[in-house]
Formats: sequence, C-alpha cells, structure tokens
Amino acid sequence: MNDSANELITKIIDSKSYRDVFSDLSDWKKSSKTILFSIHPDRCNLPFASQATEKLLSYISELENGKKIDDDCGIITIYYDNKITIEGDCKVLQRSLDGYNLLLSFKNDHFSKYLPKKMYFENDKLCIILNDYSVPLSLCPDLPQEHLNWILNRMLEFTTWLNSIGISHNGINPGSIFVVPETHGIICISFYHMTDVNNRLRTLSGRFSNFYPDDIFTEKIAKDYIDIECSKRTAIWLSGDKSGIGTTMKNKLHKEWLNYVLRFHDCHRFDSYAEYKTMLANNFEKKFYPLYL
Repeated sequence: MNDSANELITKIIDSKSYRDVFSDLSDWKKSSKTILFSIHPDRCNLPFASQATEKLLSYISELENGKKIDDDCGIITIYYDNKITIEGDCKVLQRSLDGYNLLLSFKNDHFSKYLPKKMYFENDKLCIILNDYSVPLSLCPDLPQEHLNWILNRMLEFTTWLNSIGISHNGINPGSIFVVPETHGIICISFYHMTDVNNRLRTLSGRFSNFYPDDIFTEKIAKDYIDIECSKRTAIWLSGDKSGIGTTMKNKLHKEWLNYVLRFHDCHRFDSYAEYKTMLANNFEKKFYPLYL
C-alpha cells in the first residue's frame, strides 16, 4: 500500500466498516499487516495513531471471526465473503432450510433474487451464501425517508408474491431481512415461521412480537395481512422508532407515507401493495439514492 501513515490514519478514523479500509478483501491479511506496521503507536507518533490502530484491530477481529448477532433462531455470524452461519436448535434451522427449498421449487427467476444463493447444513450450523454484499436491517443505522421508501417496497413485493402462492412468512423483521446496498435489493434469510395462509401458526418472533396484529395471538391463524403489517413495522423500526409504532416519527417522516404504514390493512394483499406504489408515485420522485453501509 502506498498511502502515507497520516492518510491511513485519517481513512481508518473516518471509516464506517472494514470495507472502507481494505480495497481488496481477498488480500486483507497482508494489507492489515502493512497498515499496522505503518500506524502502530510503537512506531508512529502521529495524532490519533492509537485510536486508528484500535479501530483497525477491531476490523481484523471481525474479518477473522465474523460479526455475531443474537436472534430468535440462534446466533447469526456474518462473514466478509457473503457467508452467514446460524447456530441454534437444529429442528428450527431445518424448518428454515425446508422453507427455503420450498420457495426455490417454484422456480421464479424474478423472486429468487430475494432468496439466498445457497443454504445447507455444515457441522450442525446452517450455512447461508448470498450473491452480494448485504447488511442485516438490524445493523443498519436509522435510515432517511428515501431509503425507507424502497426497502418497504421490496418487502411488500416479496411478501405479496409469497401470499400469491399461498404462503405466509410470519417473520418479517429486522433480523430476517438483509439489504443489498449496491442494487437496492433485499434478501430474506429466515423461513422457520413460514406456513400456508389460513393454517395454524407454529411460531412467531418473540423479539418482535409487537409487530404482529393483536388478533393473531388469539386466533393463531396465518393471515396474509401478517406480512403486510410486519413489513410496515420493520420500515418504521428502520426510521428510528424501535417500538415499530411510529407515533414518535410524525415530524420526521412524510405524512402520506406515515398514513399508509400506520393504517391497518386487512384488504386483499394486491390492493395493499398497489396502494403503496400509487402513494409513492404521487408523492416522491423516482430516483436512485445510493446507500452507503
């Protein structure tokens, strides 16, 4: 690397992730040694050398060990090479794999982009391979209106497709959905709550139980509006209101968008999604807004 020590320190201090530091992740081990040699406070007396070294060491640890997230299904570990592993109850993880394979069997090229590239078991861990660099919504910062618009649009499109083939996901939340910053896509990695529409529910997300309509806990039947409501609550959560209720965001979010997400939709799934797309077309410019994560 030809960057000077001062430039490297500034780059690391200003970075949001290791991807801002390493231009070639396939060579990160060699690059990290070179950078450490240049900026380590034992050799470098520049301001902020210690802080940059500490931050770089945290990136190295994440690259070596992955980023861990505690989820209802177990411990999710995210690696730099678009690989995810989940450790948990094997029966629960098997249900997720079965659900994934069921969706693959429909052979829908358009909606396959919402699914992982591969899922398989390895040493009692569920391994998930993604096509592109992706970030779980649970690790995203609070997002502005322009990003909430398209993320919710993707979730509604995905779940509307599921409902059209008679399936209710029942677990759309910040832990089950990853966002692909480069393409503005989303990927669902969890399928263990999934069941046929109008069948009895087996499980719901305990961590995000407040995302579900109240009647679900008494009737315990998979309704197609579960996914609509959970998608909307997830979007509200991403706006900064971690309750998913949205009442604290009235001055931050567009009025018509907020009216849509706060209103209960028990109408036909296609009508609800069509209403959302019409609302976007009437109130927002159709434009690609880069997302840097």
